[in-house]
Amino acid sequence: MTRQIEPGRSWSIRLSRLGELPELPSDPTFLGRILAELSRRDFPLSATRIGGRLVLWRGDRYRRRLWRILHELRSPRPNKRQAHRHTVGRSQRGHLRAPPGMLDEVTATVVPGERVFVAEEGGWGRHVPTVDDLLDLPVVTGDAVRIFSSFGVTTVKPPRSILARIRNKLLLSARYATFAAMRLAALAGTEPHARQRYAEELRARYGIEISFERYTYPHARALAPVRVLQLLAPPSFDELVEHAVEQAS
Repeated sequence: MTRQIEPGRSWSIRLSRLGELPELPSDPTFLGRILAELSRRDFPLSATRIGGRLVLWRGDRYRRRLWRILHELRSPRPNKRQAHRHTVGRSQRGHLRAPPGMLDEVTATVVPGERVFVAEEGGWGRHVPTVDDLLDLPVVTGDAVRIFSSFGVTTVKPPRSILARIRNKLLLSARYATFAAMRLAALAGTEPHARQRYAEELRARYGIEISFERYTYPHARALAPVRVLQLLAPPSFDELVEHAVEQAS
């Protein structure tokens, strides 16, 4: 059904009309895991449940962004593409987000924040929130956003104060390129402290909490590499032992 949604567009579905299907569980992980599987070889997917309706978005959406305007003012170049809007950037929608498994670039462009393949990670790191994800955290409600990947669910919680959330939006816009580079450096890092710097900086300076949880099954949890755990939170001793046992079995 999601492939019927044109890239950049959305569908609103009344859940009561899906009478022939089982009722959608209230746990967002159920839907998020489905979206993550569908987006592995497709455009990004995101969703928000509003009362008795489910809103689904497919593909990247673009609009005028403060960070992009600041970037263009700071880096004027004569070789920019003509007839192209240089003041727009990605706009993330939905409380449940499933980034694409592919659609990344092999070589980084001069525009920060694009999906870039990181050899050490074997991909562009869709399990790690981008700066666009942070800019589009709900400002008014302060709700958490969940990002779903093949490894598990990454939960991003903005600070409780609405003033802090507004402040973060402005500061992250001003430092967009810095944090985009920090995210790439964390993905390419080999030492735990280097891989944790992105999440730790967001937590310490901006009050943005990032946590990661592996998918669970009736009698086990999904396997996630230690490299992934290091990116989002230092793995506990129990997680390291559990990972070693799973690898050996």
